[in-house]
Amino acid sequence: METTAKDHIIETLDDLDDNGLKRFKDKLGETAFQGLKISKGKLQNAGSVDVATLLISTYTKTHAVENTIAVLKAIKEVGLAEELQKKDWSRGKWWSSFWSALRGPAPGSVDPESSGCAVHS
Repeated sequence: METTAKDHIIETLDDLDDNGLKRFKDKLGETAFQGLKISKGKLQNAGSVDVATLLISTYTKTHAVENTIAVLKAIKEVGLAEELQKKDWSRGKWWSSFWSALRGPAPGSVDPESSGCAVHS
């Protein structure tokens, strides 16, 4: 079974101690991403699985990961942010769209137009 973006977010949040998760939820509740904010009320009693679910449902998989990284950095959990950033996302289907949005085709992927392959509509 494929490890998903949500799984990686949960694993990362599970690595925070209780105070760290509390700081993460507090900062997340204060911060708007893509013009959206998760209310502190929804986050107050949420565990790592609930927080990951809220991140995915509010921001989509791609933005949930980048927003998680941003919040981790904001609360000075740089090591966890870097770990999450370095995870092998290449097996996840969402990775290609995430990478393309940032920099173009994902590493190891083939861009038919630049590879000389003919593309027929």
